[in-house]
Order: sequence, then C-alpha cells, then structure tokens
Amino acid sequence: MKAILGSISKRNNFAFFFPVLILTDQKHMEEDDEYLDDPVIGILSASESKKVILKRIEHAIKLANSASFDEFSEMLKALPSLIYLKDSAGRYAFSSQSWHHLKLKGSIRGLTDFEIRKDRKNAEIARASDLEVLKSGKGKRYVIKECTDEGTDYLQVIKEPLKNDDGSVYGIIAIVNNVTDEELLRQELRENRSPTN
Repeated sequence: MKAILGSISKRNNFAFFFPVLILTDQKHMEEDDEYLDDPVIGILSASESKKVILKRIEHAIKLANSASFDEFSEMLKALPSLIYLKDSAGRYAFSSQSWHHLKLKGSIRGLTDFEIRKDRKNAEIARASDLEVLKSGKGKRYVIKECTDEGTDYLQVIKEPLKNDDGSVYGIIAIVNNVTDEELLRQELRENRSPTN
C-alpha cells in the first residue's frame, strides 16, 4: 500500500483526499490502517466472508455518495428557518444559524438556553418544553415573543423527540420559524372582532 501511494505522490503536485475502503491481509491490516489514518472508512481482511465484504463495500459507497455534515450544514443556512439539535441535558449539539435574538454570536454548541438567550422567561419556557418532550416522547409546538433592539418578533418553535431503536428519547430536533407577520395580523383581527368595537 505504501509503495502504491508513494508512486502516485511522486508523479503529482496535488493531494486529493477521499474515503478509502481497503482489502488487505491480516498481517498488514494494522500497518495499513495506521499509515492511511483519516481517509480510511474501513479495513477488511481478505479472509472475511464474501457477504461481510460486500456489505462493507455497499456501506462505503453510500457514505461516499452522501453529503458531508459540513456541506449539509451550509445548505441549511439557506433556509429562512433555524434548525437545531439538543441533547437530553438541553445543550445545543447543532444549530443551522445564529439569530439576533441570542445574546452571543458564533457557535452555541454545548450551551443551554439560559446561557444564550437574552430573555430569561423564554429560556425557562424552552427548558420546560424540552423536559416535556423528553419525558413524553411527543412533539410540542408553541409561539414566543422576542423583544430585541431590532424590534419585536414572534417565533414559532416546533420540537420533536429523537429516539433510539428501543423508543427511548435521547434528544430533540427543532425548527424555529419567524411568524411575526402572521401573529400581528392575527392580533389585528382579534382586536377588530372585540366587543368594544
């Protein structure tokens, strides 16, 4: 394996990185894995069964054809909605973007609502609804009012549980939509229908 890659690298001025599935013998398995390191997504011994080898190759093809996490994250930024994942302790594992409703800029990974939100009441609402989703295993939706220097926004939060194969909940996936226009129209309609008019 070293000889093949050495020959390739001497003839080219560019380095290309791609996932590698290696079929090797038991004797050189550890050596090949250590040498190639990150590009390797699987090392197979030639002594393994045909069924196992074919299954691993099929898995490698699926992985090679899928978008990377970073690519997928960039795609989500194009959406007007915010999408996030939380673990069972209420810490953010992923957020597709950062909105002006937060008191900090940049990554919120590993932080809770109490650490990132400007409005403590909304942080309490978020945590209470998280606990409800985690306990019940059922989704939840609600609208919150956010007042910032830029004005007042109404945000619709839709949460769904993330479940293991056994049905236990290990986290939450959510989408947040800015529904300010719809909420202001709803309020206007309510006011126009009130008995005092």
